[in-house]
Amino acid sequence: STGETLSPFNALNADVNGDNVINILDAMRIAQAAASLCPTCLQCGAQRVWVSHIRGIQCEVVYYNTLADAVKDLMLNGIPVHNLPNGWYAITATDIKTGKQFSTGCIVQHDQVKHFAMEKRWVIKDADEDKVNSLQQDLKVHPVVCKLLVQRGIYTYEAARKFFRPVLTDLYDPFLMKDMQKAIDRINTAIANNERILIYGDYDVDGTTSVALAYSFFYSIYKNIDYYIPDRYLEGYGISTKGIDHAKQTECSLVIALDCGIKAVDKIAYANTLGVDFIICDHHIPGDEVPAAFAVLDPHQKDCNYPYKELSGCGIGFKLIQAYAQHHQIAVENIIPYLDLVVVSIASDIVPITDENRVLAFFGIEQLNKNPRPGLKALIDISGYEGQLNISNIVFGLGPRINAAGRIKHGNEAVALLTEYDLDQAEQFASEIEQHNSDRKEL
Repeated sequence: STGETLSPFNALNADVNGDNVINILDAMRIAQAAASLCPTCLQCGAQRVWVSHIRGIQCEVVYYNTLADAVKDLMLNGIPVHNLPNGWYAITATDIKTGKQFSTGCIVQHDQVKHFAMEKRWVIKDADEDKVNSLQQDLKVHPVVCKLLVQRGIYTYEAARKFFRPVLTDLYDPFLMKDMQKAIDRINTAIANNERILIYGDYDVDGTTSVALAYSFFYSIYKNIDYYIPDRYLEGYGISTKGIDHAKQTECSLVIALDCGIKAVDKIAYANTLGVDFIICDHHIPGDEVPAAFAVLDPHQKDCNYPYKELSGCGIGFKLIQAYAQHHQIAVENIIPYLDLVVVSIASDIVPITDENRVLAFFGIEQLNKNPRPGLKALIDISGYEGQLNISNIVFGLGPRINAAGRIKHGNEAVALLTEYDLDQAEQFASEIEQHNSDRKEL
């Protein structure tokens, strides 16, 4: 069941659809649980917690010293603030996809953030009783568990097995994705001809993990390769003219763009005039026109028959290296170590942990806990985590730290950390990123 006010447990799985929305109150509850703050207000926390793009809603939970600071910050960030009697201010959030505004259930006064109760409108999910009974006979578990599974589209023993006990053979054939064979052929040609390859990605967690994954994998095979992260403030999001010019000036004839590019029609047209080929690996929704890149990997393309559409950008990057490994008869076990990066992207980008993402996340968490790459190990250590990591530890701990590099300094620092194999150097990089994260909290 879901309603306007959600519990921390199920808030991440809610949909922005009509009145069924995630609001800042929900984000605050999640943030409080993660940061072990006071359950009734943020006054004792004295810190800022960023919750990014939860199902299309941008939420930021902030501790303010004064009412003036609160109102000023909220208004500067485009969050509507409405004056209420007796000096209270109500905060309204906006669905960034539809522009629809709704009450957040948050009000601020003087030196603290307070909540007020919202009227709930529950929408109870239905479950086909025949399917529930059939699944209960197969699984021999409590009917309530079977009802929950049926509500999630799991109707058979095999679907339940895949949900609870995923195996690597549950991964889909990467060549089912449109243009995958073209992409692998172009990479093979580039390597055979000693062409210089540029790995290009965005400055957020999904982008930097994507670049780290593709760069470290292909660098282990081929050394004439480099990476490029655009400057958040000078170039902005996605493929930039400056980035294309950099590829041309450094004699990179092939660019593999990850977590961006699906709407870069004009930029790719410009690159084509310079003789720079692009392979786009993106997971965002295409526009009316798809860029004229050499190959476009995006399961959201209308004529792409790939069976799962919710991969992260790094997930698309993993399918690329999976395809390359499959083509060159490299054992799948050799690419499993890259799944620690994939699970960081899955958690941080808040993509649904269903179907293939669930398989990738399962083995990614296992890799992260048993044998993480030195950069992630250093980040885990400096974050103070002990014991087994879970998805929440990534969302509220590792992800914000990786993001801080692109927000405060440059995304290159995150990639340098994630591709570093010397633990001592990785610890130095992690220390610098931890400082960036501290600086971010003070902004």
